Amino acid sequence: MTSISITSLARPFKWTHEYLNEVLCKSKDKLILNKDLQKAFNEVDRADFVPPELLDLAYRDQELDIGWHEKLDKPTTIALMLQLMDVKKGGRYLDIGTGTGYVAALLATAVGKRGQVISIERKQFLLEIARINLAKYPFVKNLTLQLGDGSEGYKQLAPYDGIHISASYEEIPEVVKGQLKIKGKLIAPIGTDQLMVLHRLSPSTYKETLHKSFFFAKIGSGIE
Repeated sequence: MTSISITSLARPFKWTHEYLNEVLCKSKDKLILNKDLQKAFNEVDRADFVPPELLDLAYRDQELDIGWHEKLDKPTTIALMLQLMDVKKGGRYLDIGTGTGYVAALLATAVGKRGQVISIERKQFLLEIARINLAKYPFVKNLTLQLGDGSEGYKQLAPYDGIHISASYEEIPEVVKGQLKIKGKLIAPIGTDQLMVLHRLSPSTYKETLHKSFFFAKIGSGIE
C-alpha cells in the first residue's frame, strides 16, 4: 500500500508560466483574444523580468515591487491593457515606462520582425536592468530602449499605432495624444483607479472609454 505524507497533501499550489498563460489566454474568462499577443505571452517569461528575490511570486497575479519606487503591474492588468490596445503585426508602438522591460518584450514579440517598439524610461538604473533582462531574448531585434522623460511621449519617432503608458495621468497631455496615428489607440491609467482607452478617430477627434477598479502610481517627470 502506497503511503502519502501529510506534507505532500498540504503542499500549496504554485503558479507556473504555463498555468499563468492558461489563465490569460485559454481559460473560459481569458483576457487575451489577440493571437499575436497570446504567442508573445507564451514566449516571454515574466520570471525573466522580476527581481531575483521575488522569483517565487513571478507568476502570481499580483503587483511586484521592482525597486526605485516602481512597480511591475499584475499580469491580468498588463494583459488587459495590451488586448485593449489592439496590437497588430508590423505596427509601431510606444511604451512609456520601461520598468524591467516585460511589457516592451511582449509588444516587440507580438508586432513581429516588421514591427517596431520604442520604450522610454526616465530612471537609468531601471533601464540598465531592462537591457540585461532583454538580453535573454536575442531574437527581439525590433525594440529600441530610450533613456528620457516620457511624460510627453516620444515625438521623435511618432506617429504610433498604439501607446502604452504604465503610470497614471490626471489628464492625457495633448502632445501625447497627438503622437497617435489616426485609428491608433492609447492605453493609460487615469487618476488612481481607472484605465482609459483613447481611440484617435481623426486629426482632432478622440473617443474615450474608461475601465474602473485598478490602482496605479502617478507618472513622474525628469530623468533620474
